[in-house]
Amino acid sequence: MKKKYRREMDYVDAVISEIERKLERTISDLDDVRMIMNNLKTIREQEVDMELKIDPIENRFDGMWRKLQTYQSGEELFGLPTTDYPDLAQIRKELNLLQKLYKLYNDRVNSYYDIPWGEVNIEEINNELMEFQNRCRKLPKGLKEWPAFFALKKTIDGFNDMCPLLELMANKAMKPRHWQRIMDSLNHIFEFESKGFCLKNILEAPLLAHKEDIEDICISAIKEKDIEARLRQVTNEWSLHELTFLTFNNRGELLLRGDTTAETIGQLEDSLMFLGSLPSNRYNAPFKKQIQQCVHDLSNTNEILERWLLVQNMWVYLEAVFVGGDIDKQLPKEAKRFSKIDKSWVVSCCVGDDMLKQLLPHFVETWLTQLLQTSKASLHSIIRSAFSMINDQKFQLLVFLDKMPAQVGLLGLQMIRTRDAKLALLQARHDKKVMLDTNNKFLELLNTLIDQTTRDLTKIERTKFETLITIHVHQRDIFDILKLNTEFRNKPERIKDSPGITRGDGVIRPGSTAF
Repeated sequence: MKKKYRREMDYVDAVISEIERKLERTISDLDDVRMIMNNLKTIREQEVDMELKIDPIENRFDGMWRKLQTYQSGEELFGLPTTDYPDLAQIRKELNLLQKLYKLYNDRVNSYYDIPWGEVNIEEINNELMEFQNRCRKLPKGLKEWPAFFALKKTIDGFNDMCPLLELMANKAMKPRHWQRIMDSLNHIFEFESKGFCLKNILEAPLLAHKEDIEDICISAIKEKDIEARLRQVTNEWSLHELTFLTFNNRGELLLRGDTTAETIGQLEDSLMFLGSLPSNRYNAPFKKQIQQCVHDLSNTNEILERWLLVQNMWVYLEAVFVGGDIDKQLPKEAKRFSKIDKSWVVSCCVGDDMLKQLLPHFVETWLTQLLQTSKASLHSIIRSAFSMINDQKFQLLVFLDKMPAQVGLLGLQMIRTRDAKLALLQARHDKKVMLDTNNKFLELLNTLIDQTTRDLTKIERTKFETLITIHVHQRDIFDILKLNTEFRNKPERIKDSPGITRGDGVIRPGSTAF
């Protein structure tokens, strides 16, 4: 068997040498490219073939080793000298080492390829690789001289070289735009949004050949995330900021509070300084317009508040001059002009008094009209959805009642009763059982509602189902009267209790009332 194994290894060496000789040829046309692809395919197939042959060889050797132990036991039993087979023992040792090597390879390296990209933990892989290297160093000295060991060590070292890149690429700062830049740089497509996207899909690309480009893209993603965080911090800080006002001479809250406003101006200056370096940052491209707009808004706000305080201080001073004392008698024109400007420049921002209501009385009516129209449109939209659901072939009552508001659910039940009762009345002359079947259908609906009350419901849900049951029992009693052929049309007092009628124009008429 040892000779056969050596023959197989010699055959592999010969095949590899022949393939290397073919691959050294200069590529001049398409046929050369095809030849190279076929040779690479041959290498892959030979590698799989050799790997598959390890277990059969080991099984055959185990059989021979058991026979050796049996023969040696027989020799001891008959008192014969025990025959040793050093070659067989050496082969057993080499096979054990080979099995350790492949088990080590399969337990670690191969398992990395199937890790989903979203679950890749580079730190954990680094720790496993360190443990892997320690186990490799502890392998027997004879094993370290095998070509297979050097191939395995090369694979581990390649993983170590790619781990820093993989750690950068797995950073949460990576956005689709960064992946697109990496794909353009590698000329390789990553389906990173696919559920089956794994680490092996990343390793298929020539990462180490474009290491610097990938590092630059990943670092830019981290820098952009920092810029985005700083910009969001400033935006959130000023989105809910409020100004404080003070009352002035019983005329309302007209004055900006000086101390808090000065503090606000200081905070604005700090925010502008905080954002000062962003416009010139080389990584600001995705947020350039947003940064410019934010800086523009904060600068304008700062300038407006400073001018506001300046005008306010001058106005307070002039108001004290012209309102109090005899200055209005000495300068009547100036006093009249100030009084006119004073009244026209005061902006009322609340309705604490009746001045705003007197000046703009139509605002409330306009708002209420818009509110009514919007509410009606919203309600009609929900009712249309309910009408579509009850006419669906896959209609489920409990799902419908759970999805719709309680009043619309009640209206939906009335639509169902109206539809079924109308069809039953139209078919009653030709089908004697239609009224009974429809009544049984209503009874089944009632039992479904009653069954819900036996469950663990909230107070609101229990009230809803009890109301639906009450209305449904009342309407079912009316249908029983119709079924018994009572003179229903001659009793006007029951018309208002009859099922509603849905007309083609979308008007709902419960009894004699239109909606």
